[in-house]
Amino acid sequence: MQEGDQSAQNPKRKPTKTFVSGNLQHPEAKGVALKRKAFGEGQERFAHQFFEIGEDGETVLGQPLVAKESRFVDDIVEGSLTGLLETSL
Repeated sequence: MQEGDQSAQNPKRKPTKTFVSGNLQHPEAKGVALKRKAFGEGQERFAHQFFEIGEDGETVLGQPLVAKESRFVDDIVEGSLTGLLETSL
């Protein structure tokens, strides 16, 4: 997630949050699967293990990856990481 720079244009407006899509690492990957339970926890973030998956939605491709989620997510985007990953399956 990145914050938009709209606060410079309108100082009363709260900066917006956007998702930046990227390419999957494995050439045959069609989506990702996220483990809901965090395996690591810091002062500011939770760390979740996730995997790239094949077209069948079950075959794991490539190496395990790490997704970091902020503890301090705004109400508007709360749960967005999990929702985004689940809908891409």
